[in-house]
Amino acid sequence: MRALAFALPLLRLRRPRLAALVTRRQLSTGFDGDRVNAPWTRDEDWRLWQSRDEDLGAVAARFGRKVGGVAARLAKLEDPTSSTSRRLWGDDDDGDGSDAALADDGDFLRLGDDDLLRQCRVDFRRDSGPGGQKRNKVESACRITHEPTGVVANAADERSQHRNKAIAVKRLRRAIAHDVRRTTPDVAEPAESLDPHLAGILPWTKGERVGAKSEHRARAEQLLLDVVFAAEGSLSIAAAHLGGTTGQLSKLLVKDDDLFTAANKIRQRCALAPLKRKR
Repeated sequence: MRALAFALPLLRLRRPRLAALVTRRQLSTGFDGDRVNAPWTRDEDWRLWQSRDEDLGAVAARFGRKVGGVAARLAKLEDPTSSTSRRLWGDDDDGDGSDAALADDGDFLRLGDDDLLRQCRVDFRRDSGPGGQKRNKVESACRITHEPTGVVANAADERSQHRNKAIAVKRLRRAIAHDVRRTTPDVAEPAESLDPHLAGILPWTKGERVGAKSEHRARAEQLLLDVVFAAEGSLSIAAAHLGGTTGQLSKLLVKDDDLFTAANKIRQRCALAPLKRKR
């Protein structure tokens, strides 16, 4: 008891210092902090654009800005003639703009992840299922919608919001590869040369392999499906163009579930019977 009585005055002395420390931390992120009048960075503009449909008060609190400042910044981002909007979408005058999201030729897979995401709407949500309380209480599940094509990819594999976003981007690339047809090559004759990425997934070609985890895998699969589409779903015509046999091409398509589904969608569109797997 005597020891407790001796310690109580010391705790009372330290309490104001602790309160002052908490106040300083609150100020560093609140409306009275340094961020209120700080210049907007390009990354902040992009995150703000992604949050444009959310409540302005919640967005302002997240950025440490005033509601009026957030509303004014959004108005600039929505104005295609403003320098703020041109900087965000890559049409800036300082020469550091990206091809971003323009991709007028529809070749979306040539874009880096950052540029591809600038074409997308990214939403985070809670997800049900196994994974404990964190999965059910924290908005860690990620949904990415590619606005030019309407392709959607989801990820809720991890507890981390950041990891799920990275997984969703990879799935989005494959979904674009499987659902978006970009070119219609002339398949009447055997190809004189093949794109290195496409050749890298064909078992009968030589050269550097493009495996399932390669960053070029989605692009290679898109090129392969473009050939199948140009051949109106005929594997014999597509295989002859690619320098292989019908059996080799069929085995390649059937081996992967997503590629198998994408090829059958093309064949269904062309009124052909679906590919079947051997039991």
